[in-house]
Order: sequence, then C-alpha cells, then structure tokens
Amino acid sequence: MDSVKQKLALDVINKELDANGRYLVSFLTKQHGRVRLTFSYLDESHLKICCLDQDVTEIVQKEAEQQQRLQAALDAAQKASATKSEFLSRMSHEMRTPISAILGLTQLGIEETHDRESRDAFRKIHESCTYLLGLINDVLDMSRIEAAKVELHPQLLTMSHFLESLDAIIQPQCQAKGVLFTTVVEGNVATEIHVDDLRFIQIFVNVLGNAVKFTPSGGSVTLELSCRDRGNPSGWLDCAVRDTGCGMTAEFLKKAFEPFTQERIGENRSIPGTGLGLAIVKYLVTLMGGSVRLESELDKGTTVFLSFPMTWVDDYDVPVRSKEMDYSMLKGKRVLLAEDHPLNAEIAARLLEKAGMVVEQAHDGAEAVRMFREGEHGRYNAILMDMHMPVMDGIKAAKEIRSLSRPDASVPIIAVTAEDSPQERERCMHAGMNGYLSKPFDQQTLYVELCSLLQGRSA
Repeated sequence: MDSVKQKLALDVINKELDANGRYLVSFLTKQHGRVRLTFSYLDESHLKICCLDQDVTEIVQKEAEQQQRLQAALDAAQKASATKSEFLSRMSHEMRTPISAILGLTQLGIEETHDRESRDAFRKIHESCTYLLGLINDVLDMSRIEAAKVELHPQLLTMSHFLESLDAIIQPQCQAKGVLFTTVVEGNVATEIHVDDLRFIQIFVNVLGNAVKFTPSGGSVTLELSCRDRGNPSGWLDCAVRDTGCGMTAEFLKKAFEPFTQERIGENRSIPGTGLGLAIVKYLVTLMGGSVRLESELDKGTTVFLSFPMTWVDDYDVPVRSKEMDYSMLKGKRVLLAEDHPLNAEIAARLLEKAGMVVEQAHDGAEAVRMFREGEHGRYNAILMDMHMPVMDGIKAAKEIRSLSRPDASVPIIAVTAEDSPQERERCMHAGMNGYLSKPFDQQTLYVELCSLLQGRSA
C-alpha cells in the first residue's frame, strides 16, 4: 500500500494533472476488488480537484479474459504458420528428389538420343519439369516471406562467378527459345561484392527468366551492369534487364509487384506462371536496401532497373563476358560421390563420367568417410556429398573428413541438397564444405562448380 499512498500524494496528483490534465490510479483492495480513481481539475483555477471512484473489477476481469483469448488465438496462428512452413519445407525437399531424377534423365536423353521425335519428347518433359520446379520454389519463397523467415547471409561473391552462374541457367533457356542473351558491363565494376549470393543470384534468375519467358523467338534479352561512386569506399551497383518482349500495359505496371498478378492479354494468355516472381524480387531487393522499378511499353518490351548499395572490395575491371570454362581439366580427376538415392547416384555418375571423371560411389556418409580414410593420400580430387543420407548425414561426414590428420583432408567438398535455403548453405559452410549444389542441377552448373574449386586449388 506504500506505493499506492505515494501515487495518491497531493503533490504527485498536482504534477500529473498539470502535465496531462487527467490522472488515473488503479489498485486492488480486499473489500472492493479492483478500484480505479480518476483525478481531474474542476475548473481552470486548478484550486479544486475532482476524484471519480470506480469499481472496475468486472471490467478488468473481462479485459484479462479477452487478452487471454487473443493470446491463445495468436499462439494458434503462430503454431499453424510454423506447421505450414515446416510442411512446405519438408514437401519441397521430398518433391525435389524425384524432380532432380527426372531432369537429369531427360537432359541425358536430349543429349544422347538421335531420334528427333524422342529428343523432342525429352525436351518437353524437361521444360514441364522445370516449370514445376519453379512453382515449388515460388510457393516456398512466398511462405518464407509471409512468415518473415527470410534472412540474409552476406559473403564475398566474385562477379565472374555471378556471371557464369547466370549464363549456366539463362543461356540454355534462350537457346531453346531462339532468344539472344548478352551481358554488357559499363566502366570499372568490382570483381568482388559483399552480398547474400544465393538471394542475389535468385533475383536475377527471376528477372531474366521472366524476360526470356515473355520474349518471342528472334528477340533479345540484355543484362547491363555499372557502378556509381566507384571512387568512394561504397556506392551503388546499378543493373538493368532489357527485353524485346510483349511488354505491359500502363494499368498493369501499377500492380506488377503484387503477388499472384500476371497480365493475361494477347499472346500472354497462353504463358503459364504463378505471378509470384516480381513480388519475390521486390521483397528481396528491398530487404537488401536496394530499389527496383519497371519501364514497359506494350508490344515493344520491358526494362527492369535494379540498384543495390555496395561496399567495394577491389579496384579491378570485370570482363564484359566471363570466359568459357575449360571443362577438359576435369578429365581423369577422381570424385567420391556420396549419395544414397540409387537413381540420383546413377545420374550424377553419368554426368561426371561424361566429363571424363572417374567416379567412386559411397551409399551413405559413414561409407564415404571410410573410403576416404582407407584410400591413399590424394586419391580423390573432390567429393560430392549429399546432405540427407542414412547411417551418417553429409554434415557429420564432412566434419569427420576435415578432422583427419592428413594433408588431403582439405579436399574440396561440394554439398548436394534438395533443401535450397540460406540456412542450409550456412550449415554446410560451417561444416567445412567448399561448394553448394541445390537439387536439381544441370551438368553445366555441376561442371562450373567443380572447375571453380579445382582451379582455385591449383592456383
């Protein structure tokens, strides 16, 4: 009661009334329950004070009950959201495994089949499966965005690796459709930038993928890169993706970044899509502190302007196009392939053997560790390590290999996983892995990753 007496002191009441014009004191009594006293001045002279005494026990009880109901509803909503996110993440992983097998087999079928009709059938299966994978990725990303679970994990990204990754993904789409894809670098652009590489590349894959999708055969898609304030320690990386596609109406431009929106006019009616690509791009660019805007004219094309705040890492020029990777360096190199799924293991082995590599397979992480430990020093030039395997998973297997007291324990290890997320990538890097491949991957992406690591090791 001492605290209540202090609150009811005349000087305290006067001070509160002078400051706020009204003063409330609430306290619990044994006889009357919860009591609320409301003080106010009776007139402008401030010589008389009015005190209103209320029994608010029932009101407070109802407020407490309402607060409990609201908290229960919030807890239920958060639990439902967490359950949904977990379900989508698990289902995404489960769906990626067979999709990886389908894409791998159809790619091999396209390359190894000489019959035109069979090759065309393989190509259609590949395109349909790629579209299905895109739907899975978009839905999963929107789920993460809604749950506010998208986190950025910046690290150094070389511009050459960035351009090679985009070229490996976009160039086959352009070639299949008869669209010219070019990259133009203006001025002195940093060779290394500090950014979440997974999300950064995802932004451009979405934008460039849209450009290719809505550009007819014979058209062109151009990626432009330049730097502002290059002479300062930090500045802006400015990018533009220009296409000669079908364009957008002025009305649609106003809502182009809203989820699930896609303009359905003219030839666009037959082009599939979820309408999530630009919404995801807008979210990620904003999360990085950047900006994105559109300029478009119907039947003439669209330009997407993107700007990102950057701290420059070096002072070298970036070539307009990264040089072609020499895959011949892979010939004769020995790879330890740790993969428990028989079909995925067969496909990966065939892709590696097409590059002239020698493949030895382990069916789980424990077997991979045993084969490496029992093999002579330097036997393996690289390890492809699946993350989810029985007996011992990829994370533990990588740590076991890194802990061995032998010079070749630093062998390049590439994580292979169907769970495509920054958190999974960070787990792999913390386990001592050097590279990361998200299922499904094509042979060019596989070769680029292997060549990059092996070149870096021999440099």
